[in-house]
Amino acid sequence: MTGDDEVNRTAAANSMAETCEAAEDGGGASGATPTGAARPPKGGDLQAYIGRQLRAVYDDVARQPVPDRFLELMKKLESAGH
Repeated sequence: MTGDDEVNRTAAANSMAETCEAAEDGGGASGATPTGAARPPKGGDLQAYIGRQLRAVYDDVARQPVPDRFLELMKKLESAGH
């Protein structure tokens, strides 16, 4: 894994952890999660809220470029006829 890959994975994990912590404590002192999303619903559909937060984090990760080492591996596999 390259340094950039590790930084990206760490940033995504930290963002998710902060979002979960904010949801647990009611959104922190400002009333919003660190990602700027609204507080989780009180007595509402918590599962839908968590789903939206997870999609936001995973969408961000999915938009990141494919690491060069994966591109190189795919080229090698294609040239080998796999």
